Amino acid sequence: RTRRTQVVDIAHPRPGERVWPFVQGMVQRVGYRMWVAPDAERGIAVVVDTPNDNGTPSYVLLRREVANGGGEYEGNILSGGETINTRAAPTEVTVFSGTARGSQVSARTRATTANAAILDPLITRGLVLDPPPTQPRYLRSPRSRTPQRAAQDGANTILDAMASFRVYECAVRGHGQTVDGARRLYALNTIARVRDDVCLDGQGRPLDEDMLITGIRFRRSREAGTTTTLTLVPRGALALTPTET
Repeated sequence: RTRRTQVVDIAHPRPGERVWPFVQGMVQRVGYRMWVAPDAERGIAVVVDTPNDNGTPSYVLLRREVANGGGEYEGNILSGGETINTRAAPTEVTVFSGTARGSQVSARTRATTANAAILDPLITRGLVLDPPPTQPRYLRSPRSRTPQRAAQDGANTILDAMASFRVYECAVRGHGQTVDGARRLYALNTIARVRDDVCLDGQGRPLDEDMLITGIRFRRSREAGTTTTLTLVPRGALALTPTET
């Protein structure tokens, strides 16, 4: 990849700041996300990367109604459901910022960013009022020193809220699928094609789209056997806007 030219002007934590939120704020400013994943050699690894929104589906998750089957379904989904949470999703975010300490000229600015995703029927699947009830959010960002940086903080706040806006969770048999003739475990930051005839939208259409895997829980018991619980979000829900140079 080409080297990013953004300058990290804040590289030291303040007293009382915790490591994870501080580092996460640094990587978000250049358009990355950070999460924890298993590693074969080290046990646990911290991954800094972009969401795999442009990748091709590696898995297929299916629960399709059988024609003339009397309400029976076929596929590898044992159970699952979709959750829509509008409580944490603001309609707009206003971020207040100021100049750095010691600057010759003191200035205070504010930047307001609208949440366009909450008006997109492809994201809401017609299950949210149009227009939605007004739900503004106001933040103060001590790290933002320009209106552009404050607007980016507002956009990232919206994206963090929309990451949990529509979540699909399902349980499937086994810990992986056969991909291109080889057995492959379910992995984070990969795309799966989801078709679930039980999850219907506002017009009665089933869930049928590519989704990004953000959570995995492997389980094995005598009662249920070998199963995996997957958490997925719509493609593009975790994309971040990097700071412009």
